Amino acid sequence: MLHKVFKTEQRIQTLSRIFKVSPIVIARRLLDSGLIAKEEYFTFYYQYIDFINIKKESQGSGGNFYATAKKRISLRFANYINNAVKENKLLYRDAYKLTSLKGDTYSRFMKEQLLQS
Repeated sequence: MLHKVFKTEQRIQTLSRIFKVSPIVIARRLLDSGLIAKEEYFTFYYQYIDFINIKKESQGSGGNFYATAKKRISLRFANYINNAVKENKLLYRDAYKLTSLKGDTYSRFMKEQLLQS
């Protein structure tokens, strides 16, 4: 099948999408099948590795937990929970369960997110 498709399409990226495997796998299969030379394979391989490393370096450190929690817990609900805790109508234990936040994380979320709204 690879030989047949390679006659009409020689781009490794396109072949990887057609066969639903990584470009490295396609390049290796092309090398093993004799459809590309060893030099061409290693040229592609090193360029691909460089591309992956650059992509990893440019990515951030991850998401912001408190921004995600703000989306998950509406500020109106968080304000209601916070007021109930302050008025001793709700135990911290129950507030933790309702918000899925605990201890310092709960306190920081309530302090920072409710002040911003």
